[in-house]
Amino acid sequence: MKPRASLWRRHRRGLAAGGAAVLVAIALGTWGLHDLAATNATEERTRAELRSTRAEGHTLSADLNRALTDLAALDVQLTARTAQRDQLIEETQLVAGELVAARDALVTAGLQLGERTAAAVQIRECLDGISAGLNALSVGDSGAALARVRAVAGACEAAA
Repeated sequence: MKPRASLWRRHRRGLAAGGAAVLVAIALGTWGLHDLAATNATEERTRAELRSTRAEGHTLSADLNRALTDLAALDVQLTARTAQRDQLIEETQLVAGELVAARDALVTAGLQLGERTAAAVQIRECLDGISAGLNALSVGDSGAALARVRAVAGACEAAA
């Protein structure tokens, strides 16, 4: 049997290499654990941000749904008011038509009144002339009576 010292000498390089490998493995394991811890922390931060983003998304979605509901209500109101406006436009057009017809009737009535006024003036002129002629005849002046009646003859014919 060989002494131990010589066994150590024979395997010294292999043992040294194995020890170095173990040290490297321990160092890599420690570094890997540290890297794994950093990765876990990053993953946890990412998950927290994702939860926060989801919560904001739910809030925004609820806000959007409320806005859509309000918009639908406004659309209903707008439709109703548009219908009211259209009804008022129709009524206004009808009233405007009636006002035009009333104006035309007033113009016609005004023209007729003007014609009747002219006829009344002619009748008044005729009657005043005949009255003057009758007064002249009553005092015995037949020439003056005839002259007054002839003077209003045109007005009496126009009035007839």
